[in-house]
Amino acid sequence: MSSSVPSEIPTTRHPSGLYALFATELWERFSYYGMRALLVLYLTDALYFGMKRPDALEIYGIYTGLVYLTPLLGGALADRFLGQRKAIFIGGLLMAMGQFTLAMGMDYLYYGLGLIILGNGFFKPNISTMVGALYPEKDPRRDGAFTIFYMGINIGAFLAPLICGYVAESIGNGHNWHYGFTVAGIGMVLSVIIFQGFQGTLQQAGMPPGRGSSTPGAGVGQPAARLGLRDYVEILIVTAVVTGLTIAGVLFWPWLRVIWTPEWLLAVLPESEGIQSLATWGWRGLLIAALWFLGGRRSKSHSLEPFTSEEKQRILLIFILVLFSTLFWTGFEQAGGTMNIFARDNTDRTISINQAALADGETRYGITPENPDDLPGRVKALQERIVRDFEAKYPAPPTKAEEQAEEPHGEATAPPTLPARVEVVIKRIQEQLNVRDITSEERQTLEEDQRRLTGQLAAVTQEIPTTWYQAVNPFFIFMLAPFFSVLWTKLAKSQFKFSAIAKLGLGLVLLGVGFFVMTFAQAQADTQGKAAAWMLVVVYFIHTVGELFLSPIGLSLVNRLSPTRIASLMMAVWFLSSALANYVAGILESIVVRYDIDLWWFLTGLGVGSGILLILLTPVLSRLAHGRD
Repeated sequence: MSSSVPSEIPTTRHPSGLYALFATELWERFSYYGMRALLVLYLTDALYFGMKRPDALEIYGIYTGLVYLTPLLGGALADRFLGQRKAIFIGGLLMAMGQFTLAMGMDYLYYGLGLIILGNGFFKPNISTMVGALYPEKDPRRDGAFTIFYMGINIGAFLAPLICGYVAESIGNGHNWHYGFTVAGIGMVLSVIIFQGFQGTLQQAGMPPGRGSSTPGAGVGQPAARLGLRDYVEILIVTAVVTGLTIAGVLFWPWLRVIWTPEWLLAVLPESEGIQSLATWGWRGLLIAALWFLGGRRSKSHSLEPFTSEEKQRILLIFILVLFSTLFWTGFEQAGGTMNIFARDNTDRTISINQAALADGETRYGITPENPDDLPGRVKALQERIVRDFEAKYPAPPTKAEEQAEEPHGEATAPPTLPARVEVVIKRIQEQLNVRDITSEERQTLEEDQRRLTGQLAAVTQEIPTTWYQAVNPFFIFMLAPFFSVLWTKLAKSQFKFSAIAKLGLGLVLLGVGFFVMTFAQAQADTQGKAAAWMLVVVYFIHTVGELFLSPIGLSLVNRLSPTRIASLMMAVWFLSSALANYVAGILESIVVRYDIDLWWFLTGLGVGSGILLILLTPVLSRLAHGRD
């Protein structure tokens, strides 16, 4: 037996602390993915913000990007000052407050998003680091442990859209987004309670610097370490300070924006969109680097030991893998944006047709079906008639924003879909409701029309809530993760073992294959009005297998490659790929459309091409790992 694995450690069973972290992460991901499934739908809901698709996708991209950027700060603070345990408590409290703040209404959107963004920064990198800290280096159980941990992530992600989405979309008038955010907040509270209750299973992992061993797995057989009263006071103080900074940041954003966006620089540069964007993000990068440098200068007492040549090469490899990971998540994170909208507007979500309601509606509108056996055709004709009647009743001219959205850059666009037309009618009714001097009778009529429009459309068919499609990927993760956990362990002990880097390349190839299937779904939607539900499910299945090749393996690989003294920071760097990818995912559609490139074909080439390149580079990159891949 290797000397790096103490004899008292079982070679097959996992420490109980893994399952405590599993449950903690499960409910944290329930909170995050519940809110994620609702955000774009909430922003585009005509009864609330009523944003246009590009605007909502951009906010989604900025939010999800920042969610994965802030772990850089949270990881560094945990490594140098707080320790992982206190950082996780702080992050959990901030995210719970953020979800409940979103539930308070539209006026609190940016406060809620800000709290969740910063809370995730404290939480996300540190709980992943604690999983690795439960095992000695080169322990063969590590890949299996991270796959089990990843299964917990996806159980939470599976339950969240089903529960939060059902509460938001299916109770009452189907627009109860605040109820969905409340349920997400409750999930975050459960996560914090579980983490507190099972601290005794975590060995020495995650304690503040100087109060626990920094060597992974060193706490086996030693008394469990726990946080004390002073630690909890510090947790509350830091949480209060970060909350105050969030509120101040939102209130003073008009002034802070002057620093964040260099208008003075953009004014003297050519008006090329590429140059302007490059200058803006270059400036922001300099600001972040300057803050990081100043923070390091003020922390000399916590300076790190110089890196060895081998450590430098391993760190370089992490950054190379971050680049490929960014490409993967740029495609994968279309799930919460463009694919979420595709599921709502272009996918046949019908479970059953209420034939009695259909016949009643046809009688009410005087429709005689040409083919009584063609139930989908009859439903489409009736729903078209219902919407046309309401469009005639509320024929208000489109707003300037609507005109611009319908004809971007002066080009003709495809006719709006039926759901989009319904949104326009609801928005026009809402605009009349917002007029202060309407009578109570007029208000009652308008509110009744809102209910009639949505009610008549919904009565004919029973549909799967849009948010439920967000549960397909984590469902497949839940079903497949145990198989992959066993597979990696068996392959590691067999002659068929292949590099973790090659696994990442295969994950990228599978991502591209999934988007290849998506091109057929789009073609069917274009020709038949709706794509079959199974096609979207197939795409999610292929992407799920690709994710299992890349994400848990990547987490484990980064944990092995990282020097112990900057383990959380390197984990945050890995999540940085998701930060950039989520932002690019939010704006990618508007970019490729501008150059007349089909989004799904672009992502097909991106995934397959980058995956093959990484596989070809595997022999070279493996040398940088020095046997840790």
